[in-house]
Amino acid sequence: MSKIFPKYIAASFFGPFFFGLGIFTALIFFGTLFDKLNIFARAGSNLSLFVKYLLCQLPYYAAQVIPMSTLLAVLFSLGEFIKRGEWKAGQAGGYRPLTMVMPLLFCSLIVAVFHFALIEFVSPALYMKSQEIYHSDLKGKSDWENMARKEVSFFAGRETFISADVFNGKDGSMEKVVADIYKDGEMSVEISAQRAYWDSGSERWIFLNGAFTKYKDDKPLTKSFNAYKSEILIHPEQLVFGELVADGISIRKLLNRIDRLRLIGFSIIAEKTLFYYKIAFPLSNFIMAMIGIMVILSLKSSKMFSMGIAISLGFLLWAFMTIFSSAGVAEILSPFWAGFGPLFLFFLIALFGMRRARVI
Repeated sequence: MSKIFPKYIAASFFGPFFFGLGIFTALIFFGTLFDKLNIFARAGSNLSLFVKYLLCQLPYYAAQVIPMSTLLAVLFSLGEFIKRGEWKAGQAGGYRPLTMVMPLLFCSLIVAVFHFALIEFVSPALYMKSQEIYHSDLKGKSDWENMARKEVSFFAGRETFISADVFNGKDGSMEKVVADIYKDGEMSVEISAQRAYWDSGSERWIFLNGAFTKYKDDKPLTKSFNAYKSEILIHPEQLVFGELVADGISIRKLLNRIDRLRLIGFSIIAEKTLFYYKIAFPLSNFIMAMIGIMVILSLKSSKMFSMGIAISLGFLLWAFMTIFSSAGVAEILSPFWAGFGPLFLFFLIALFGMRRARVI
């Protein structure tokens, strides 16, 4: 009996969860369909391209509504459990309230793992593919990721600083470029050239049509060249950064981006805030489950009213996560609290409510 009862409670969770996930995802899917269909039609794109765009965005849609689906599943399963008198029967059988809701909390953690896997391994790549379809195939923007920059300066490692009039990270080239190489804090070598490109064979930068100046005993020695194979080994991808697309980057790539930004001395506030948010977002499923349990067991009113209160709190949590994340990017909050602050706040609220309902 001790094993059957929790399994019975857990089994009642996943039916409403997948129902809610399907409904919420379909609402966003069809909303996007009608919104983008007119744009694709005006551009003269074929139907297959439009369908491919929608399918690539489908995992992204699902990822956004999973926490609300978890909340809905708890509300339905626990609400029906109480309605059928099984809650009182469980208490009469010696089960503590916390024991009876633990399977629902455990199910929310299973969903959190699934949610994390979706936004880490599936959604980002497909989301970026959908953006490529929209911006490149539909809008005709070849550099929609903004990989070409003008008048750039950056740190290239080993006391090397590079400035260029034009830097194109997509094809690995620079125009009107100057590389200053220091040794022990003093200028050692300066390379100026009309153009430089990344040679994938030798994995280093090749400078074209320029001059090589070596500083020794305060006496510069200059020598012109047609082509010079430098000792600068940093890859173009480590020097150029496209726009940070929150839904199109995994945690692994985000950490790599943070390391690269640190290398060249750029700010990493937005990236660190997004890092904590991406960890916190799947964990919001557990908080949503706590909110559902708190509301159902605390309010002695109609089922529809209780569901309305719980869903409102769920949307409030989502709104707080969005607001706190923006505050983190604006450096009003630390990246950690920008990501996890709303979860701590609503965890305490749900914990207090569950204690009032004598669940804990």
